[in-house]
Amino acid sequence: MSKSTFYLLDSSAIISISHINSGATNLTDDMKDRQQKLLSIDKKGNFISGMLAVMEGQASQEETPEQKKATVTKIGNTLDTFFKNAETDANALQATSENLSQLSLGTHERSYTDAAKFRDTVFFDLVQLPKKKDIAAFEDKLIRIARENDLQPSHPIVLCAISALYGKDETRNVLKVSKEKDKGNSYNALSDVYAVSRIPMLSNLIYSEFPNYDIEFITFDKGLEFFYESLVPTSVIEINRRDRSDVAITVSVSRDLFPGITDKHFNVLAKKIHGG
Repeated sequence: MSKSTFYLLDSSAIISISHINSGATNLTDDMKDRQQKLLSIDKKGNFISGMLAVMEGQASQEETPEQKKATVTKIGNTLDTFFKNAETDANALQATSENLSQLSLGTHERSYTDAAKFRDTVFFDLVQLPKKKDIAAFEDKLIRIARENDLQPSHPIVLCAISALYGKDETRNVLKVSKEKDKGNSYNALSDVYAVSRIPMLSNLIYSEFPNYDIEFITFDKGLEFFYESLVPTSVIEINRRDRSDVAITVSVSRDLFPGITDKHFNVLAKKIHGG
């Protein structure tokens, strides 16, 4: 007998469901594929959660408590309308909307401000790809800037930036690197990056309550999907502090993040990342 599955949906999945719920006609082929994927998980015994999307938010900037409550309501209604067979956390989200309204990047992840500063500082170094002979020097520069901002080289945003140096389209998209040289708002980029730690953290909580469920992450953001699958968490620790909490995550890194890297250089880079 196959196990039931607990699905964590991000904002791209929620937005897709909302579009489908609207009754829009002439769906694109991509949207039809998304619809089929979502319908395929609407099975009795499965559980669909919008919690990850709540943490991410539905706006392109930090939400106020009132905006967050509106987001919780919207996500709950979206899930409740679409899924007819699988159980969802729509009611639970609504019941805890007051507490969830205080949940944001800035209050949950302690390193958010440091990561935002890092991304803004290195952004223009990433717009123009360095020459192959200069990549090692740029890696060292990014690692130095990371440490100046109290970030370890193994922090997901640092790994994403180093990958972007190698011209990996998916990670450049995650960081919202623009050829127009517009830094834009860091919020969307950081929301994607922090999914790498949020998913294992939520998975730990889910396993403690639902040990018989498999857990799957669903996103229609190809860049985020690639980045998440390229970082395999080996440990996740939630650190509770007086005013907020943070997550310490250790990952093993796929060399797919660094196209064209040699074995020798990858070994050197791995030592840089892990402090060797």
